[in-house]
Amino acid sequence: GGVINIITQRGSGAPHASVELGVGRFDHHRTLLQAGGSLDAIDYAVSGSYLDNGRPVEGSRFVGETFHANLGIRPADALALRWLLRYANSRSQAFPDDSGGPEFALLRTVEKRDADELTTGITLQHTLLPWWEYNIQLSLYDRREHIDSPGVAPGVRDPVGIPPDMTDNTLRRTDVVVRHLFSIARGVQCALGGEGQFEDGASDGSLRLGMVTIPHRFALSRTTLSPFFEAQLSPAPGLLVQG
Repeated sequence: GGVINIITQRGSGAPHASVELGVGRFDHHRTLLQAGGSLDAIDYAVSGSYLDNGRPVEGSRFVGETFHANLGIRPADALALRWLLRYANSRSQAFPDDSGGPEFALLRTVEKRDADELTTGITLQHTLLPWWEYNIQLSLYDRREHIDSPGVAPGVRDPVGIPPDMTDNTLRRTDVVVRHLFSIARGVQCALGGEGQFEDGASDGSLRLGMVTIPHRFALSRTTLSPFFEAQLSPAPGLLVQG
């Protein structure tokens, strides 16, 4: 359980670009391409990267590519529109958890994972009146993962072991947020709005027990609707009360 808050970089200034190359021990190498800038009412920032962690540990490796784009348009002082996109593809391998690792694992076949991840969203911000501002945010998160595990041999902690398993996991989450901000008086602000989150996930796989294959499946759809209201009062400098 945790939260990752990604604050993306915006383009500014004259158009510019950069290239970054890095190498290290164990065949580690990394490439990063970036470009950005602003033109009148438009700002943009794009980047692409490739990372190969090499082989710092026997049987362990991670290779990934990432593309990121951030585009902003401000047709008027009171209106702003922003679009974000992030796509990542990764391939990794390692000895399975609880297998004993490269030093103690009896099964020398590693677990392999392939994943594709897409995050995109658009935000509209509009100041209708000097005391009334609203924004609408739409976002989509989509992840697809394939796992091929050789299992774990029987041992002291687990006399049965874990059978080989091949699994495909998918998750799609859509978010819609509408937020109004009212500046009622000096030092008094109110926020009113709501959020709708729609999630669909599934895990399809099969366990291999000798010559027998046992399928397994889990799927869940969940909708979360969240209205909210917040009042903020600043009666004196240095004092803030909110509820």
